[in-house]
Amino acid sequence: MIEVQKIFLVVQDLMRKDLAGGYASNDEFNRQINLSQNILYNYCYDHINESWARESLIGFHVSTTLSASTSGVYTKPGDYRDKQDLALIVDGAQIPVHIPRRDELAMTLSSPVRGPSLAREVVVGEIADTAINIWPQTSNQLFLRYYKNPPDAVRAVTIDSDTQYEVYNAAGTTNLDWDQGNFKDFVDLMMLMKGVILRDSSLVAWVQQKGVITQQLTQ
Repeated sequence: MIEVQKIFLVVQDLMRKDLAGGYASNDEFNRQINLSQNILYNYCYDHINESWARESLIGFHVSTTLSASTSGVYTKPGDYRDKQDLALIVDGAQIPVHIPRRDELAMTLSSPVRGPSLAREVVVGEIADTAINIWPQTSNQLFLRYYKNPPDAVRAVTIDSDTQYEVYNAAGTTNLDWDQGNFKDFVDLMMLMKGVILRDSSLVAWVQQKGVITQQLTQ
């Protein structure tokens, strides 16, 4: 876990040191910490073949078994973000589910070679917005291993009635579900959003190359 208050204080101190004020208000901080979280997740997932990336995302790794809502249709978990493994459970064994590209799905389903068949142990799937569709249509359970969306972080505050200043409220705060090893990454991203590069790193280079901060802030 990474405490958002610690990030807030570090960023606040760095902004006072490097700039003449201009550090984030609490609302800006909450928006930017979650933008940073989204960027860091995408960066790690983009490097998922690297052990450090998998270790960073291990807290968002979920394995579950889904039951069919109707034949061949399974409700996708609400926190689903990216698939790792998908398999149909048949007689205690797992048959991997092939997910073709959307423009190839119809052709795959009608193919006598690549088309779905339990006898040939060929299962075809589609991950839609709210459901996972499987062919051949069956009511067998589905094994799913996936990465979930990180829960939103919230730095909570109350208003001091005398001073009208924001006061940090630990009880209402939701911290980041990331390992402490990613603390510097969050500080780097928060400062980068303010136009300050604290250190050269592969993360900063990736962000600049992709232009993701500009994309995120203009959405």
